[in-house]
Amino acid sequence: QERAAGLSAIPSEPESRSSQKTRAALLALDDCSTDTHALHSLWEENHLTFESQMKRHLDSPASPALRKRVLSAVVSVCKFYCDEIDDPKAWVARCANLETRRVALQLRK
Repeated sequence: QERAAGLSAIPSEPESRSSQKTRAALLALDDCSTDTHALHSLWEENHLTFESQMKRHLDSPASPALRKRVLSAVVSVCKFYCDEIDDPKAWVARCANLETRRVALQLRK
């Protein structure tokens, strides 16, 4: 049973590929925050995470303007991503949660 549980922790090939694309996007955005290819890749690989956090914390459906605002906020903290320590997908999920909560608080003021 323990062995089977350990195997479930191994990411599938698509998950691993998505994680590598996210990692590459984070590193590219740390170098150049306006890298449109990296921005597109970050969104494409993590849009479900962003959308679930926006749905969770914002009272209204996420408009393109809100999506851009949250994504820009995450991009602005890419410099804090540590490639040697952080899992890229988990890092994006934490940042999406924090930045969406921050936007929600600002909208309620």
